[in-house]
Amino acid sequence: MHILIIGAGMAGVGTGVVAARAGHNVTLVDRQATVGVQGLPAATDIADYVRSVAARGGLRREHFRLSTAVTKMAWVAGGGYERRGSGGVGGAVNGNGAVGGRWDITLVSVGTDNADAAEVLRVDWVVVASGRESGPPTALPAIDNADVFGGRVLNHRDTYGMNVEELLAATGISHVPSMAPSKGEPATSRQDEEEMPPTSDAAARSVVIAGNGKTAMDLAMTLTDIDDGVTAHLVASRRHWMMPFTFFGLIPTEPLLYVRAANAASPCWAYTTPIARALAGPLWPLAALWGMLMAAIVRASVGWHRDLCGGGFSFGRDTFRNSFCMIPAGFRRRLLSRRIVVHAPDEVVAAAGVASLRLASGKVLPATALLSCRGTSHRSSLAAFLPAADVDALFAAGDGLRLYRHLVHPDVAPHVAFVAAHHSFAFGTLVHMQALWLVELWAGRLRLPPRQAQRDEMNRVACVKRDQLSCNRETACLVMDRFYPYLDELSIDLGVEHVRAGYFTSFDPDWYAGVEGELRHRREAA
Repeated sequence: MHILIIGAGMAGVGTGVVAARAGHNVTLVDRQATVGVQGLPAATDIADYVRSVAARGGLRREHFRLSTAVTKMAWVAGGGYERRGSGGVGGAVNGNGAVGGRWDITLVSVGTDNADAAEVLRVDWVVVASGRESGPPTALPAIDNADVFGGRVLNHRDTYGMNVEELLAATGISHVPSMAPSKGEPATSRQDEEEMPPTSDAAARSVVIAGNGKTAMDLAMTLTDIDDGVTAHLVASRRHWMMPFTFFGLIPTEPLLYVRAANAASPCWAYTTPIARALAGPLWPLAALWGMLMAAIVRASVGWHRDLCGGGFSFGRDTFRNSFCMIPAGFRRRLLSRRIVVHAPDEVVAAAGVASLRLASGKVLPATALLSCRGTSHRSSLAAFLPAADVDALFAAGDGLRLYRHLVHPDVAPHVAFVAAHHSFAFGTLVHMQALWLVELWAGRLRLPPRQAQRDEMNRVACVKRDQLSCNRETACLVMDRFYPYLDELSIDLGVEHVRAGYFTSFDPDWYAGVEGELRHRREAA
């Protein structure tokens, strides 16, 4: 089959490698001029890695259509596909040959306005691997008296690829040498942090950042990295707890959090092992004890600063749900020295003057710039090429992109799948397993339940996420640290061993590296 993959980043290349090894004709399309992740911190290094994966996986120049946009998808039916309302098994999930028809994909070179230059490519399946961050930035709500504000208004996309000096200039701040610790300096103890002298007056040298997620925190760190005169104000709709990279500056966080035991003790939509089922059932007090213990350790590690922990109830709740953001190294130190200030819950509602902004709480913040870090519009990015009816079906519930097994949708036109459409840890392994799942689907070796059963499962998963995950405005678009149960689900569907290491062993992608060979060996043995 001819598989068109939209996106030539980590997800697209990972899927393309697996599909090509399975014998499919693969075409990867991307608006960017190069292969790899664009516009993220360390993007150059990541792009180099992605290109090396493509080369080692057998993808060559002829597999890629770069500087090319997909502007339209048209289904050319050739058999009995019923678009909506059927109680039977839908065409979108039946695998190779279940539905007669193919996709006509309209491709246009980026920067070309000539409609006659469009090319139509006919393919069997489309895999969307463009990522959640490929869409336009989510706009800030309108603020009163916006024309009064004389500062610069930017979004996080405008800052891609900027170094510290460029970011300071873009936000209207000229660089002043600083005696502050450098970004690479190891974290100090709590006592050292509290003894740091206060920063100089930054009344005319402050930036307001709308958001308090990872991107917002990273930009706040960059703005305050080499300049004592800059203050970064983070304005967020809610205060959520923060997870340090180390406990007490000594014990790495990840080996304790990202083990199967931690997943088993956290509420999830899937309980794929006997221990997880027991902790969700008769042994639930042990899971609750685990949550309280983690809350106590984190609270003691980060201290009692409210901008790291939030309220007592929300802190304990979020700890149990594992709903958090990781604190950048040195972030706490800058909170204590007031170089970074968090305002939450709050929002920017008006311009108070040429160089100041008013918050809903009534506070007036001086600002040379307003920087929006509210994520991107996933729906808008998909609406650029998917049929409108399919976009409506994908986002009908209003809480993000709902998919069966986080891969396909029973009410979307046939032969469309999504890879890495949901935020998750263990990203490379997740892409690898999702691609193997699709290869088995295309070959007809993996059979999925009827469409109504898929809808029911999608709704059940979304309800669990809504009730148990709280740090993202689109809860349906999260896998996050529930990656063990999710990888288990894919493994069970594929018929391979799902518990591939001990409960207290740190995650290792090599555990899943052999799944492709296991599937091939099983086919040969049959």
